[in-house]
Amino acid sequence: MVNKVPAGFTDTFVIYPSEMEEGFWVAHSLNTDQIGTGECVLQAYVALLRAMRVLLGEAAKNPQLRLLNPAPKEVRDRCKRARKLPMEIVEIASMILDGKSFKEAPTYKPRYRNLSASVDLAELAV
Repeated sequence: MVNKVPAGFTDTFVIYPSEMEEGFWVAHSLNTDQIGTGECVLQAYVALLRAMRVLLGEAAKNPQLRLLNPAPKEVRDRCKRARKLPMEIVEIASMILDGKSFKEAPTYKPRYRNLSASVDLAELAV
């Protein structure tokens, strides 16, 4: 049997400042425990989206690959305190994934330490 993401299956990402590297951000998938990192919220979010695309592609080819693996409780708890990631950042990340480049990377300085975004994994796998 092949790992296929059902249509409408949504994962939630929580984005927070790195505790290991000052000035860096971590984007963390709650359902797969995958992470992306970057020097800003946008970079971390895009890095996780790219990692998820790879994971979903590999999972579609390899039924032995475990796709779902819940993130640790501490990460899930962060999500409970998170504010929604602004739609502008979600849209810019989508454009970057589609290959659009920016002369100057848009910056976003969050007012909150924990942000979250919901992602339809079936759409991301395309």
